[in-house]
Amino acid sequence: MAFETKIFQDKNLEPDYIEWLVDTRWIDVNRHFEKLWNYYANTTTEIADSRLSESGRYYVQAQEFGLPARITGYVRNSRSSNAVIRSLPDVQRKEVVIENDIAWRVNAAVDFLFGKPVTIVSKSPDDQKSAEIGAILKALFSANGAIGFLQDMAVLGSVYGFVDCLVRPGDEIIERVTSTSSFFPKADSRRTGSVEDAQRLVQTIG
Repeated sequence: MAFETKIFQDKNLEPDYIEWLVDTRWIDVNRHFEKLWNYYANTTTEIADSRLSESGRYYVQAQEFGLPARITGYVRNSRSSNAVIRSLPDVQRKEVVIENDIAWRVNAAVDFLFGKPVTIVSKSPDDQKSAEIGAILKALFSANGAIGFLQDMAVLGSVYGFVDCLVRPGDEIIERVTSTSSFFPKADSRRTGSVEDAQRLVQTIG
């Protein structure tokens, strides 16, 4: 039975074309998006082959799809990630590392490095000065994400092996440094209000 298309008032919309989409085209489209969805959800498929389960897993995961057979020890009989799995008799299954495993390892490394806030303590012999420096540094890191900033650095370090950190002073800081006047407007303000002023200024640093 042909599709009724008159209600759309579109002369270019042919019933035969819609029938082709439903009966033929959707199969390839469904296979494509099914593979993407299974990869995202990382669905599992149970296996009965004892050779594939030597690693302690009696299943394979969708994120293994696309890895070479010399690593996984099996091939799929279809382009779909849910296809029937066939083991290769002459290939020993290796330790398979998928994206979920990598993400877990990076997450564990970040938690180990920066599982709690880092405190920078000044070694100045002047206790008051040391406390002021600590307060200023705390304000600086707090304005840039606090521990989240350090955790982001740990993630980048895990991916690239190094981290570049570029410090960008705020416009007011640049103006004060480049002006002819003193950084602190008044000489007597170094002990009265200067710490609060510095805390406010460092929050403009990126």
